[in-house]
Amino acid sequence: MQGLDGIAVDPTTGVLYGASGGAFDGSAGDIFTIDKSTGQATLLGSLTEDGTGAALTRTVAGLAFDP
Repeated sequence: MQGLDGIAVDPTTGVLYGASGGAFDGSAGDIFTIDKSTGQATLLGSLTEDGTGAALTRTVAGLAFDP
């Protein structure tokens, strides 16, 4: 598994999310849910540009929820 570049807890649901950025190797980054009891990460999907599906042009620098 790749390393995570950002992690955040959804303040409403308590779900822990992690994100990895792959811009340095030309691939899209990914977003995961993380089981807080076991540390097991489950891939939700790739981080791509809205509408085009193209890989992100920048790497992930962090992850946060906007209230």
